[in-house]
Amino acid sequence: MNIATYVSAASIPREGQAPMYSVALFKTSVSYENVKASGEMLLQLLSKEQSNLVETLGRKSARDVDKLEEAMKLGYQVGYHDDIPFIEESLFVCKLQVRGWLDASDHELTLCEVTDIIASRPGET
Repeated sequence: MNIATYVSAASIPREGQAPMYSVALFKTSVSYENVKASGEMLLQLLSKEQSNLVETLGRKSARDVDKLEEAMKLGYQVGYHDDIPFIEESLFVCKLQVRGWLDASDHELTLCEVTDIIASRPGET
């Protein structure tokens, strides 16, 4: 699990079309390696109350710390979808399939298509 440097909507889908997102992944992260190998990832939207996860998921490497264990120590439940972990309390979770890559110096930008909605909690912040 990782805090993405930046994520942006990449399409305005018409009826019957899947939304697309661009996601930047730091090239030295374990998440980058996992997505490069599998071609898929889960995108999670956290609430402001979950900002305590930023330190663990965004500023620490999975090479140095078990991020899932650390998230559970903070009181979060970790679920899995197709063997990919996610925070069950996330406001929104969707599965993304990588459709392309673009080199962006220390990051690579992925263009991804939403293939599944795993969780959606409308009305929460």
